Amino acid sequence: MFKERTWNNPVVRFIRSDKSDIIPKIVHNRQTKSLSTKNLVKKMVEALEASKTPVPQFLSLLNNDLNGQVPSGELSELSKSVYKHIPLGKSQSYAVEDALKKKESPEKFLSPTQLEILKAVKSDSGKEWPVVQGKDLVEAFNELMKVYKKEETK
Repeated sequence: MFKERTWNNPVVRFIRSDKSDIIPKIVHNRQTKSLSTKNLVKKMVEALEASKTPVPQFLSLLNNDLNGQVPSGELSELSKSVYKHIPLGKSQSYAVEDALKKKESPEKFLSPTQLEILKAVKSDSGKEWPVVQGKDLVEAFNELMKVYKKEETK
């Protein structure tokens, strides 16, 4: 369909319904690490912006984290809330903290998967959900998924 050479692998494209590129494709380059998580998330944001599609807040916050634009401060409200059981990026943690302080819903800062986890945690508050606040995002997801997947199979 795109007539890519077989050795040109992997490639990431952001395309319109007519299969035209929204932004130039990303071609894997071992030296520049063009398919790093940081670059891929950055390009996802660029593609959404170029197509005039709103960028989900969780994606924008992840992009901030990956580009070293992380706020700092205390997370006192977060540590007292159900959100301490939800894997969050650093910028997400501060956005959730700020919303909690303002007595607003932090859910607008969560991804669909995080919202599913939040629903499960809220629906089974007696369960021993691990506290993953402050942990690396991937590590936190992996830890929580062990408990969450058991929850789904019931």
